[in-house]
Amino acid sequence: MKKTLFGVLTTAIVSNTLIPGVQAISLGNTTARFSHVLIISIDGLHNSDLSVANLQSSLKNIKRLQREGVTYTNAFTSAPSDSFPGELNYITGANPGTTGVFYDLSYSRALYAPGTTPAQIAAGTAKPGTVVEFDETSDASWNNGKGGTLDGGQGFDKTQLPVDRNGNPVYPNQYLKVNTIFDIASAAGLRTAWSDKHPAAYTILAGNTQDPTKFNLATGRVGSISDYSSLEINAAVAIDPTKPGLLPNTLGALVDQSTGTPYSNTNSQIASTFFNDATKGNPALFKAPPAGFSASQFTSVATTSAYDDLKVKQILNEIDGLNDSGTIKVGTPAIFGLNFQAVSVGEKETASQFNGGGIDSNGNARPDLVSAVAHTDASIGLILDELKKKGLDSSTLVILTAKHGQNPVKDPTVGLSSTFDSVTGVAGGDGNLTAVAAILVTGV
Repeated sequence: MKKTLFGVLTTAIVSNTLIPGVQAISLGNTTARFSHVLIISIDGLHNSDLSVANLQSSLKNIKRLQREGVTYTNAFTSAPSDSFPGELNYITGANPGTTGVFYDLSYSRALYAPGTTPAQIAAGTAKPGTVVEFDETSDASWNNGKGGTLDGGQGFDKTQLPVDRNGNPVYPNQYLKVNTIFDIASAAGLRTAWSDKHPAAYTILAGNTQDPTKFNLATGRVGSISDYSSLEINAAVAIDPTKPGLLPNTLGALVDQSTGTPYSNTNSQIASTFFNDATKGNPALFKAPPAGFSASQFTSVATTSAYDDLKVKQILNEIDGLNDSGTIKVGTPAIFGLNFQAVSVGEKETASQFNGGGIDSNGNARPDLVSAVAHTDASIGLILDELKKKGLDSSTLVILTAKHGQNPVKDPTVGLSSTFDSVTGVAGGDGNLTAVAAILVTGV
């Protein structure tokens, strides 16, 4: 799916901001040297979304990056494409055939199934060949009976990890076959930071050169990433609109069902009994809004936008030279960034869900997608304004991109449905992942 780079964006947009010792980048008629690189990924954004008529007023800051930077119109995501391979595209510069990562759910002929013991391997009672799943289930907090915690940070659930021929668990970063930009920066003594959507699984971004036993999700030091602060997108959450949230455009304080605590620095005390897991389609965890609360506070786009706000606050702290929680002065990272999720949720919503998501038959965005894009764009504005406030706007290369375009929207700039199966040549399905998996399993 085509993407943009602005100062960097969706086809890919690059705007101002090189790491010391790295070759200068030419932007237009000027050559600039930067001290910081900030990567902003909008999960699910299509290049064609930038041309949707009723989204134009919601793209002010993205258009601002386009005007001030360079748009790369011939940039593409990986094939096959999804969050893991798409993001590893720009974090490693490699495609799935090189990284060895085709999806967060893959298959390995060399590894053994989770739970396999060294004795079983030695006795030959266990055979190599297993599904490799690096998603929310990799986190130790996931199987706690409450569906995981928002902040994660509890380490890995080793029972969910594949096993090597010596019976040792294989961590996500060990599965990756190449190094990452964080490895390179860390080796040069530079500070790095990143925030994504699954705490344990996205340690894959730390690269394969680090010892995972030294990873400390609680402190944020994860291999070559100095300040790692991914938050669990699949945690069950709700918004309490009677309490202020982290940012000016937040609807309210986000509450985590598993702990009952707010994720707002201004609200240390809160008690809520209503929670919403609608973004994950888990009706068992969904409760109707109590009297006096607006149903809009409980839509998937609203809760995911509030989730995104937590990561934006981390980026603002890092721009200010603090760690992600804003408690320690550490200096602005050389490479840092985050991934937005609300647009992906808005793209996937059907016309009948909540206020309606995706693009309608007339080519217009439905209300929840409009809301997701507007909120994300406003958040980007907060980030750009903070860079300017701190005098870092001219020394920071901002890269705006997307992991991948989200199903099931048809992208007219490509001319194919995003569910087109490039392996079988059949429209529909899940974007060629089923066919790839079948080939791996059968050994073809």
